[in-house]
Amino acid sequence: MVEIKIDGVTYDAAEFSDEEKRLLTEFQNLNSQIQQSAAKHATLSRAKTILTTRLKDRLIKKSAGLI
Repeated sequence: MVEIKIDGVTYDAAEFSDEEKRLLTEFQNLNSQIQQSAAKHATLSRAKTILTTRLKDRLIKKSAGLI
């Protein structure tokens, strides 16, 4: 028995109709895509921070005549 909790109410997924099972599958796929997007966003944000820091450091060194 697989239990699904929605808004605090627990449902037995084994009792779902075919349409309800299809909707649950769509929900699970969408949730997975959201998690993947969040992970990608975090990676891109870290890369942006690193590149910004590198550019800033280089510009400071350049204005100081070090490069």
